[in-house]
Amino acid sequence: MKIIKKGMLTADYIIVASPVYGHNVSGDTKAFIDRITYWTHLLRLTGKPGTVVSSCSNNGMQFVYAYLRKIVNYLGLYIVEKIGLDHETQITDSQLTGFASNIYDYINETKKVKSTDELEHVFQPRFKVCIQ
Repeated sequence: MKIIKKGMLTADYIIVASPVYGHNVSGDTKAFIDRITYWTHLLRLTGKPGTVVSSCSNNGMQFVYAYLRKIVNYLGLYIVEKIGLDHETQITDSQLTGFASNIYDYINETKKVKSTDELEHVFQPRFKVCIQ
């Protein structure tokens, strides 16, 4: 994990992906998320662009995509691309070129990471004081 975390902190762009296993992320992806969850309190990836990818042969892709999106938002990652692949989806060469071009623009800082309502929501404190 030290190597992975260091790589993520020094990366220019991060892709988080998982196949669908029983309407959830794979066991390996879940183990990774469990080991990095404490970063959700630190927002360690704030200012980094990334892509979320979910793939399946049948159904459940939306569940996995929503889970991955929530986790990377709480890590502070700005989602540039959302890619969902299922048994009916065909990605064209033109779409792949568009994805690659978009990633290239963020890596070379032609495009800049911006805040979103979703990210701003993550940054808000979530506590209430109850006095009786």
